[in-house]
Amino acid sequence: MIYFSQAQTDALLLEDIQGGDLTTRAWELAHSPALWSFTIAMAGALVAPPLPDKC
Repeated sequence: MIYFSQAQTDALLLEDIQGGDLTTRAWELAHSPALWSFTIAMAGALVAPPLPDKC
C-alpha cells in the first residue's frame, strides 16, 4: 500500500485543481442538471450535504 502525507496530498490536489475542472468544461456540463446514484455492496454509511428542494 502507498501512503501519502497530508502535505503531499495537498500538493497533488492543488496541482490538479488550479486550472479548474477541464472535463466539465470540455463536455459543457457546468450548467446541466445531474443526478447522482450510489450503490453499495454491503452495509455502510454515506455522508453528504442535503439536496436542494428542486431535485
